[in-house]
Amino acid sequence: MTYLARQLSSVRSDPSYFGVPFSPDGRVAATSEMVFDAATGARRCALLTSSGWGDVAFGPDGARVVTTSWQGPAVVMFDAATGTERWRTAIGETAYGVRWSPDGTLVGVGSPVAVQVLDAATGTARVRWPGQGEPLWITGFSWSPDGGRIAVGYRVDLSSEPGGVRIIDAATGTERTRFQLATWVEATCWSPDGRAVGAGCGDGGAVLVDAAAGTLRLRLVEPAGSADARVEDVRFDRDGRRVVTAGRDGAVRVFDAATGALLSRFDHGVSGDPPFRAGFGPEGRWVAASGSGGAVLFDAATGAERCRLTREPAGPVAFGPDGSRASVTTYMRARIFDTAVPQARLSVPHGGAVGAVAVSPDGRWFASGCADGVARVLDARTGAERCRLAHGGPVRGVAFAPDGGWVATAGEDATVRMFDAVTGTQRARFDHEGVVRTVVVGGDGAIVVSGSEDGTMRVFGVAESAQRFRRSHGGAVLSVAISRDGELVATGCADGTARVFTARTGTEQVQFAHEGVVGSVSFTPDGAFLATACADGFARLFEIGTGTERLRLQHRDRSLTAAAGVAADAAAGVAVDAVAVGPSGSVLVTAARGDLRLFDLPSGDLRQLVNQGPRLTPVVFSAGGALFAAGSGDGQGAAYDAAGNQRGLLVHGSAVRAVAFAPDAAWFVTGSDDATARVSDLS
Repeated sequence: MTYLARQLSSVRSDPSYFGVPFSPDGRVAATSEMVFDAATGARRCALLTSSGWGDVAFGPDGARVVTTSWQGPAVVMFDAATGTERWRTAIGETAYGVRWSPDGTLVGVGSPVAVQVLDAATGTARVRWPGQGEPLWITGFSWSPDGGRIAVGYRVDLSSEPGGVRIIDAATGTERTRFQLATWVEATCWSPDGRAVGAGCGDGGAVLVDAAAGTLRLRLVEPAGSADARVEDVRFDRDGRRVVTAGRDGAVRVFDAATGALLSRFDHGVSGDPPFRAGFGPEGRWVAASGSGGAVLFDAATGAERCRLTREPAGPVAFGPDGSRASVTTYMRARIFDTAVPQARLSVPHGGAVGAVAVSPDGRWFASGCADGVARVLDARTGAERCRLAHGGPVRGVAFAPDGGWVATAGEDATVRMFDAVTGTQRARFDHEGVVRTVVVGGDGAIVVSGSEDGTMRVFGVAESAQRFRRSHGGAVLSVAISRDGELVATGCADGTARVFTARTGTEQVQFAHEGVVGSVSFTPDGAFLATACADGFARLFEIGTGTERLRLQHRDRSLTAAAGVAADAAAGVAVDAVAVGPSGSVLVTAARGDLRLFDLPSGDLRQLVNQGPRLTPVVFSAGGALFAAGSGDGQGAAYDAAGNQRGLLVHGSAVRAVAFAPDAAWFVTGSDDATARVSDLS
């Protein structure tokens, strides 16, 4: 049975088409920008700046890591533990790949015009091939197992088809042998015994070549006669008995290396979603394939899919040394997965879109609000339904009492209701004149507060099961919050105001005018300040006692600031959809146009920027504040640490509308338009 694999960690990464190698011991991984802990994503050391990224590879001993840089262009060697630069060598042209010799004494660098061999200790150039007299277009290279030879794939030039494989001496650059084809070679690889070279070809074919004689051993894939079917990767397994190819015809094929017999085939995608890379895991049982259709692991013997790492377009997959972990790049992120564990520990089907979730204080249960008009209390370990809480329309909000004994719900049937969390018995019902968008429960369980499209905020007393007061606004009340001490209630409104009231009497303390819809509000832990998110492109922090605006944090369209000729301060503002202040009061997180921004408080300095996806949900913090989470319109629910590292991921088939943490932050739950609620453990 196939599944989405559990993500262990994820860090920001530019670009998305290089691999993410593991260190030899598997404890850390690297992008060209950093070395990071594979299990947590915590940065060990920085490498290149973001403007210099490229390919990256660990040395055989794990003590050094080498990168290519677009700045220079250059090859740069770093200490893998400290990030100290050991040497930097200018190479004259942008490189597409860097590879260590098996013994770690040399580094090979491939660019479109040459393969260069550098001394790994000093960066001194040893060999450059080809020489000036023979211009060729270099498409790929690989080291022989003994490090004495390099197999180079090439084409004569970009305007012609012919090419082939040449074997060069790594010490002298002397050509030892060649195998010419009527087409170019996209990729090369060596058999473990060094006797054969595999080549993936531009005409859709794949061959095995005798490395000593330069003659054809086997033709694995017949030419298709079209570059649209070209074979972009070819790899041997560890013992040299099998070969895998990945082609633009959408097929990943596994062959017997001795006979050329097809052993299995996995159809990764059709034209438009082809695999670009493929390779065996260390144990040889599984093959990883990746490309524009995502990244997948399948059984090498049968071609049956085992799991998917991601459905997004993906770069090369790398395995950890024992095969239990795999890495891959997607847009702007490097990700590490536990391939044996499904991403979702639980996936609970519902009768419609799940738009709200909440977790009980003891972490044993979670509640969901569904478009089928039912809220459910579910076992967090098994997904078993404890009870159903019925409404007359879609349920928009759920919240547990502090003791977990009852649940408050908000619905499109214009009601707020209270139910017994064990039996599902309705305790109270409070009618409104419009859809109730949100409901929250006070920290002591004494009050329930609602925000409605009828333009009111209402406070209900739990003990008396009655409305204490209502306060009218000039538009739909989109967000409500209660201060930690329970003394204040805040609202965010479509009329462009945020307001603060006393929780006991409903007296309006202060009103903050904005220049757009206020969709989210959040108190600081001491109740002295209120953060707001506004459609005018600003998040603000107000001092409640004086009514003073202390911070105004502008959010601009990053896609425009990256465009040529558009200065950062000239780009259009984007609506801020959500805001949340962490439990410590030292950090504020906003959601705007697919980006999560972390700001330090009280300074307002931007600490981190994380891209997740469109239409972000309200941001939530874990109880201790170490993690925060959000859902997005592309079906992702993700949890992050304070450094912006993604610590958990749940991928749905449609937009994620709600996210909540367990009290101890050991797991989190998401609700989605795909009619499921899902639970994932956090590493």
